[in-house]
Amino acid sequence: GSMNQAFGRHPHGFYAMMEMVRDWVKTLPLSGELSSVGSNSAPSTGGVRLGLVQFSGEPNSVNPATGGVVNSAQRTPPAVGSGGRLSGDLSQLEGDITWHEGNYMAQLTFIEEGLNMAADMLTNDSPLDGRRRIVIIITDGVLMDGDRLTAARAKLQQLQVITFGIAVRRFNAHSAADDAAEAALKPVVSEKADDHFMSLTMDEIPTEVLTGLCDPSSRWGRFVSATNGGSAGTGDGPVPCVQLDEKLVCNRNGGCVWSDTTLSCGATPCYDHCEEAECTADVDNHCVYNAGTQGCEKETPCSHDTAPACARDAECMWDNGNNTCVEKPCKHGDEEPCLLDPTSCVWDSVVGVCTLEPCKTQRTEVGCKDLAETCTWDTSDANRIGAVCKPRRCVSCPAGNQTCCEAAENKVWCDFEKDTGACVEKPCVGYVDELSCSSATESQCEWDPTTSPGMCKEKYCAKYNETTCDLEPACTWDFGTCGTKRCEDVHEHCACTTDPGCFWHDGTCVDVHYGACPTMDIVVLLDGSGVMTQPFGRHPNGYFALIEMLKDWVYLLPLPGDVGAAGKDPTQYARGSARVAVVQFGGDERLVDASGKVPGSALVSPDGAKGRLSGYVPELRQDLSFQEHTHMAKDTFLFDALEMAAGLLSGPAYPIDGRKKIALVLLGSPVMDESMLAGPLGKMKAADVHLVGIVVRRSSSHVTLDNDAEASLQPIVTEPKAAHFVNIAIDDLKVEVFDKWCNPSTRWGSWLVDLKTTDSHLPCSFHGGSAECNRDSGCMWDEGLVACTVTPCLQYCSK
Repeated sequence: GSMNQAFGRHPHGFYAMMEMVRDWVKTLPLSGELSSVGSNSAPSTGGVRLGLVQFSGEPNSVNPATGGVVNSAQRTPPAVGSGGRLSGDLSQLEGDITWHEGNYMAQLTFIEEGLNMAADMLTNDSPLDGRRRIVIIITDGVLMDGDRLTAARAKLQQLQVITFGIAVRRFNAHSAADDAAEAALKPVVSEKADDHFMSLTMDEIPTEVLTGLCDPSSRWGRFVSATNGGSAGTGDGPVPCVQLDEKLVCNRNGGCVWSDTTLSCGATPCYDHCEEAECTADVDNHCVYNAGTQGCEKETPCSHDTAPACARDAECMWDNGNNTCVEKPCKHGDEEPCLLDPTSCVWDSVVGVCTLEPCKTQRTEVGCKDLAETCTWDTSDANRIGAVCKPRRCVSCPAGNQTCCEAAENKVWCDFEKDTGACVEKPCVGYVDELSCSSATESQCEWDPTTSPGMCKEKYCAKYNETTCDLEPACTWDFGTCGTKRCEDVHEHCACTTDPGCFWHDGTCVDVHYGACPTMDIVVLLDGSGVMTQPFGRHPNGYFALIEMLKDWVYLLPLPGDVGAAGKDPTQYARGSARVAVVQFGGDERLVDASGKVPGSALVSPDGAKGRLSGYVPELRQDLSFQEHTHMAKDTFLFDALEMAAGLLSGPAYPIDGRKKIALVLLGSPVMDESMLAGPLGKMKAADVHLVGIVVRRSSSHVTLDNDAEASLQPIVTEPKAAHFVNIAIDDLKVEVFDKWCNPSTRWGSWLVDLKTTDSHLPCSFHGGSAECNRDSGCMWDEGLVACTVTPCLQYCSK
């Protein structure tokens, strides 16, 4: 009876559910068989038959002999639709749906008789020929006979039935009734319960369950689709192209083609050609006309049976390991698809060519040593990333040949030693990723993504020691190393204002990008899922790339120097200062407990600030270094991390001085526990925390994973969402987010910066037009540059 309420925008839940099923049935690949076929149903390729059972009953209608509620389930009578049997005929099934709509039971929630009715339907009508047997339960209420279902559930297991359960909610937020319904339904579904159960709103059921039920990459499709002995996931047979997520598998399918733009598999354009002449004219898409089927098809690339025949095809190469002819890899004309190609491709920005990096493809020492002229087996970082096969650079130049060493293809990597005549690797270039690069020789190296391939280079100031460091204008001795001079190292007003990269703010010299910042506390929630281990842009590992960007960010933020132990009593209340904490979130889906939570799915550093907010650079460096070396690399559960953030930004230990409170989520993969987040989100809202969400993409192109991540994160960020959310490529993160964080003309600064309490003088680049610019005493409008620039008057330091 509770299904007669409004569910979201649907005025009546039961009718909404039935019409949703009606729409689904129209899209299913039905077998076409009438219900009278029964167990004589022919084994078909992907043919579906469906049966409908409605369950509900009155607690007073109990059978004294069995203790069960009688008349608590119904299916269509013999003369209507399918007659209450399995059917693959659309007209019969629509008759069933219409009958159920006209015979809504509207009582309480008893399911025992309904499960037995489903088992009877499968026993009588479903032959044992390898077909999948599935029961999907949809309910909004607590199963009132949950203690009586052991026998019914055992019967379904005996029939090899996969039982799924959906607890349908009226609204996005979980109510106590929803939680009770979920707890009662989970024990009924197949093992493992969390893999066979979902809590969804009415409008989520079609997209989350029904349309993807046969997709082997979906949550339930992996149990439904045939993957052993069948064709799903192999690239052969009738698998929809959209379900093939590997480039090689996609292109081997005669009906599919891989897109390097969307990084997804789609149907070949050849199918669009209906005439033979039109088909054969499309050489760009490799279309051929099949006279037998009288259709246009994609020519299967490299379908040569022998190695010699394969070698004669310029587009192909022989794969000795699999004894087959395959397409040559890395045939990309642009950098982005080249870098995202999973076959170890590398973009050479010097010559503008995508090539195979042969060393990357070698996973063993023997294979690497087979390429000894170009590769070397490196065990120097074996404890962290294992031994790797790396390119041998600079050794190809003969001794004394300076021209070779300084040639365009070598000079980025190599130095010519005039004393010895040897061509040797530059410092740092031998490190293969951002973690080994930043960890090298007391952080004297840094990852440079401005070239392709991205590479590890020596920091400019790293070559100076404590004595010579301060003699170099761009460098300063800070925290035990020679590093790039920060604006915070400048203590005089005039020296600060004459540096275009700095800004004098409330008695302190800060980086110009942060000249309008309010006092703020930021908890960074960092995606530690396995997805982040992939290459992101010119970064070989997305997780390490984010950590290194955060290291750079906290180095530039106006930190007051408060250590984490300061807690609610920071020693410095300088206006515009920031404190930061870092929480990694991840978790293992296999460890989900009965409440739907994953223990150990959030991680903070035991060192440094010890999981507290800190404004002290050495502590934050320790925190980030710990996170970098302790990547969880599993799944994406956010609940515990949000709870931690809420605790850090509220409570009796938190200072009450009007500072801005921000939880910043950096996400690369869909959140898996979005339905569980109401609790911590409520705490954040009560504490006036701004929840900011950033989906970090691997490239400028949006792929399905990015869109799914956005769909899971955008709904939970603070309103207005346009000012608290962005979906962005990793290489745009610094410029579009960090550098614009405190600019009042940007989405972030629009709510972060209060111009009423900010100095009338802002960083000149923050002003949007000439009138606004010229009103600022420190700025002037440059008509030639069409930009707001610093007034020359600030260069004078004496009267």
